[in-house]
Amino acid sequence: MPKKTTNATKKLIGSDLPGRLRPEIDVQLVSAVPSEGLDPIAQAEWHRITEEMSANGLITALDSAVLSGYCVNYSRWKRAEAAIAQEGEVIYVTTYDTHRNPVSEKPMRNPQLQISESAQRLMSRFADQLGLSPAGRSRLGVEHKAVQPQLSAWDQIMKGKS
Repeated sequence: MPKKTTNATKKLIGSDLPGRLRPEIDVQLVSAVPSEGLDPIAQAEWHRITEEMSANGLITALDSAVLSGYCVNYSRWKRAEAAIAQEGEVIYVTTYDTHRNPVSEKPMRNPQLQISESAQRLMSRFADQLGLSPAGRSRLGVEHKAVQPQLSAWDQIMKGKS
């Protein structure tokens, strides 16, 4: 698939015919204040994403619903993984006879595994749409340079709890 040409490039090379230019709209950057209904983990992820992406104009107010979906699934994944780490991947369920007397313990897959997997799938889809994955960034034509890492919003929250 050929690389998508921007309007600025089309003007430079002289192929800026009216039917070939992409429509441009004015949009605001996404708010640093998270959407309502996000838990603290999702809010921390919202702050992390908006700090990185809005500084470069890569995420706008039009993307807030997609970003909310990503943050909700990120939080769901983190909580499910914490439960799996605590309970294990296999849990034991007590089986009872007809008189409600315990008979045995049956091993079963922890239900949190399915929650984690589902949240990861959805998170991956949202991340591609927002350009949060390497493949998503290349599709958007975004190039980045490495800079010194800073403490993320998630790390700041976790540091404050200890």
